[in-house]
Amino acid sequence: MIDLAALTPQDFEPLVGKGFVVRGDEGALVLTLDNIKLLSEATIRDSHIEIDGKVLPPRRAFSLVLEGPREPLLDGCMHEVEIPGLGQAALFVSPFRQDQTCALYEINFS
Repeated sequence: MIDLAALTPQDFEPLVGKGFVVRGDEGALVLTLDNIKLLSEATIRDSHIEIDGKVLPPRRAFSLVLEGPREPLLDGCMHEVEIPGLGQAALFVSPFRQDQTCALYEINFS
């Protein structure tokens, strides 16, 4: 099982250019990790958080930007995502742009 709260942008850097399998009502779709965006410093988890006895260090919020085909366009909702080398997790995948050749999606971590 993936520990989503412990993931950092550095965990995803070797995965740029790799395909993530996203499963939704439309079936399975492969989205390619295009880039990783670090979000504003105002979105830093600035103190340790303890969840179920596990202490999580401060972490800057980040987004994964994934590219996929124009059709089918995935809905912005929870999808089962297979992350290469890490496993599967239920993540909110949101489309944010569609152009003539592709659709772009975002997964946020805060």
